[in-house]
Amino acid sequence: MRKVLCWLGSTFIALATVAGCGSSEEPKKVEEPKYRDSAAFCQAVAKAECSAAIRDACSAGDEAPCIAKVSSDCNSRNADVTFGLQTLEQNYRNDKAEACVGALAAAYADTNIKADEHAAIRKACDPVFSAQKGEGGPCKVDLDCDLGAGLTCDLGTGTCRPVGTETKGGDCTSSRCAPGLFCSSADKICFDGRGEGSACDPVSNPCKTTLLCEGALCVGKRGANSDCTSDDQCASGFCALVPEGTNKTRRICLSELSFGCPNGSCLSTCNNFKQ
Repeated sequence: MRKVLCWLGSTFIALATVAGCGSSEEPKKVEEPKYRDSAAFCQAVAKAECSAAIRDACSAGDEAPCIAKVSSDCNSRNADVTFGLQTLEQNYRNDKAEACVGALAAAYADTNIKADEHAAIRKACDPVFSAQKGEGGPCKVDLDCDLGAGLTCDLGTGTCRPVGTETKGGDCTSSRCAPGLFCSSADKICFDGRGEGSACDPVSNPCKTTLLCEGALCVGKRGANSDCTSDDQCASGFCALVPEGTNKTRRICLSELSFGCPNGSCLSTCNNFKQ
């Protein structure tokens, strides 16, 4: 009987030590995620964003009402809390949440969100609510795929696939090119995209990553204060939502987004923090 118990213990790798098997190892503790559900995550997001610097710049008052406002907006998805994270499929990944909260806390420690901080937020926070479509699943953008599992959207096939590793000049007939490279539709060779002024198509004939395919031609990305709808249109990599007049906003390319109340009148960027 003792042999049977020992065999079972080693086969199933039980958390508790099987008595009589001669093992003195302590049971391994399974670490719980810091933010188990999306409500806990939103509470942490609110605390990170309602920093003393932000509340002071926006005349938002005490921390508690600020946290209540931001948390409520986060839970209802009314606010674009990470300046870019908007998905229809809400598949909360609690194993990815802590990195997102950390990125937010670093960015909101002062009253300016810089382009590199925005990029860090996107990188850390996109996996939290990305759809969990596995390899081969249909997609249109990376957020349709399980980013936490290292999958991205292959626009050529419209399916979720692992990040590629083929280098420039490599054969991409049956494999994916490394990030920053594209698979030529003509000869199935990895290349770094078409140059400025070249004819282009975002899927079959893309431009270099430093350029934008617009009007079927590769052109320079948009400069500061230009209208935009996505980060990849901007040279700064930051398409920010900014106030424009009373209760109006627009998205423009910026190198940083500032919060505050110039001349005693708070910008609408401060509305996220006030009841």
